[in-house]
Formats: sequence, structure tokens, C-alpha cells
Amino acid sequence: NLLVITKFLPKDAAELDTMLDRASAILNIPSDFLKKGLSGLDSNMLDPIILQSNIEEEKVLAFEARSEEFPGLIMEKSAIRRYENGPAFFHMLGYLGRVSKNNIKDDNYYSLTDSVGLFGLESRYETELRGQKGERATLFNSKGAILGQIIAREPVSGNNINLSIDAGLQETLYDSLKNTKTAWGGSGA
Repeated sequence: NLLVITKFLPKDAAELDTMLDRASAILNIPSDFLKKGLSGLDSNMLDPIILQSNIEEEKVLAFEARSEEFPGLIMEKSAIRRYENGPAFFHMLGYLGRVSKNNIKDDNYYSLTDSVGLFGLESRYETELRGQKGERATLFNSKGAILGQIIAREPVSGNNINLSIDAGLQETLYDSLKNTKTAWGGSGA
């Protein structure tokens, strides 16, 4: 995830635009998208906000190699859940989404940069799947460039769940529905 801590962003508008243009070129994210993500945010926030998720690893590495050029922008690794057999099971498995203010209010586990199970088994078993957060301290200089990080506690992966669903039958049904819909002029399941 590309995060922003607005307190450390350049205060000069031209300098900020130039920095976002450089970040855009490295990450292959439209500069206008980054600028739109910053619009309306309090310029003195110390809480990180997600600007972009799912950035390719080589782009993350290129950005991190030049991180001192991007005060206020930080890369953060995030947990990814892997699903075997994909789309045939999404209606049961559900999906993840960004945490809401209500989630944060109801459960102090969450922060603004977290994902939460929003539907299906992801929602039902959220507390079992999420694991435990690690803790780290990030050291910044007065201009907001990262000086270093100290890991106080490593994260712990969440639990796996095993389902008693007939995977072969589920995939056959999914393929049948997809083929029927396509035959009737739809775009698939």
C-alpha cells in the first residue's frame, strides 16, 4: 500500500505537485489520481491514509530506493489472503474491503489502513482469519523522510479454515452457469 501522512508532505503546492509527478512516474499511477486522493485531507494529520493498494513489487522497490525524495509518502506491506479455486467460491468466501469508521469505533484492533471481511465467510470468521498485528516504530526526520524502522513485534498470521464443500461439484456448477449465461448472450457468470 502507498500511504500518506499529510503532516510531512511539502507545504509548497508546486513542490508537492513535482513530488507527486515523480512518484507517479515510478509507480505508474496517474499523478491526478494521487492529487485527488490528497484533496480534502487535513494537512496536519499524523495518521496514515491509503492512497493506492496492490502495487507491483518492482515498483515498490524502486520507490523505496528513493524514499527520501518523497516525504509524507510511505510504502506499507499488507496481508493478502489467498483463495484456492477462485471465482467458483466467491459467493461463499466473500471478500475484503477497507475498514470503516464504524469498524474502528467497534473494535480497537483496526486502524485506517486495515482491510476487513465484508461478506460471506470473510465476514463471519474475520476475527479468526485476521491474526495479530505486528508493531513497529518509524523514525522520521524533520522533513518527513524515513530514517529507519524498529520492529517491536512480528505479526502473526491468522488461522486457516477448512471447508467441507465438494470443490469439484462447485466448479462444475459454476462452469455450467457461466456457459449457460454466455450461450444466452451474457458475459459469463
